[in-house]
Amino acid sequence: MPEAGVETHFRSPELIGHCYGTDLELLADLPPDLYKAFSSFRAPQIVHDVFTVQYQGRALDFVTLCAARIILGILHLLDRDLPKTVCDIGGGTGKFALSWLTNSAHRPDLVVIIDLPETLVYSETLLRTELGDSRVQYVTSPTSRLSRSGAILCPIANVSALKDISFDLITNLFSMQEMTDNWIDCYMQWLDQQPCRFFYSENYFAGPIVNMIEGHNSWSPRPSPEWLLIDAKFGFGTRPWAKMLYQKQDNGRSWMPRPSARGAEAWLGALELARRQLDEASLRSATEFAQAQMPFVPKEAWQVAKMLAEITDSECDRQSFREIDLLRRSGNEAVH
Repeated sequence: MPEAGVETHFRSPELIGHCYGTDLELLADLPPDLYKAFSSFRAPQIVHDVFTVQYQGRALDFVTLCAARIILGILHLLDRDLPKTVCDIGGGTGKFALSWLTNSAHRPDLVVIIDLPETLVYSETLLRTELGDSRVQYVTSPTSRLSRSGAILCPIANVSALKDISFDLITNLFSMQEMTDNWIDCYMQWLDQQPCRFFYSENYFAGPIVNMIEGHNSWSPRPSPEWLLIDAKFGFGTRPWAKMLYQKQDNGRSWMPRPSARGAEAWLGALELARRQLDEASLRSATEFAQAQMPFVPKEAWQVAKMLAEITDSECDRQSFREIDLLRRSGNEAVH
């Protein structure tokens, strides 16, 4: 329910509009075999009827709709390279994990959720209700012996228990912006250390630094240069966001903005150059782009300016960072 503060809910009059919109989007974007699988996504029985609507013969809630759009979109991106093992960083109430394990397009053998224990209580309740106790394992220590099928719930403190699992796909969906910079650094280091192949992020991107709302870091995700960005798409709802698919490799054909790109697409191109090179020239170019070619200073500019000042240790760059930091502090972010 909305009172839990974990996910977004809509009541039926507005929710039916989201159903039609998602259906049309999937019909336009997916091949017929993947589009057919949309009918296999349904709301868990634990969701209150007030927050579901009947659509094409089954109940749907808003987060399950999002799961259908994102999971089918990922499968389309990966094409024949379908994941047998999936890990979701910040899995919320477990609806994405449940949708992975029950949809008709592709079902991984194993889905792992890494999250805070205070949130895992929701996903544990939902997944045990839907899948049964035998298919859900809670990681109780960093040395727990783990199953290789079903769902695994891993508190962040016990993440080292996962070190022997090779993940085909790791995801984060609209929760990295809620993390502090220290947590982003922690997860980016974990991505390098953990055996894995693809990382998919769908998070808010290129929003104004003075309007970060629940954001507690400026640039996320920001994987190490070991990761290659192979696909990116952008959207603009109540806030701008980006879908990004990375592959763990240090060479190959990477995503590039179009020559005519402007706004968020061109900004991501500048950020990608800085992320891959991590040198003064690329960081300075990105900082200047943010200040001269964007209609407002985007939130990611804070981290870029900070990194540039640390590399050059020049008073001019430190002053530039202080000015961006002051702008960030003048906005609506609670803490950073």
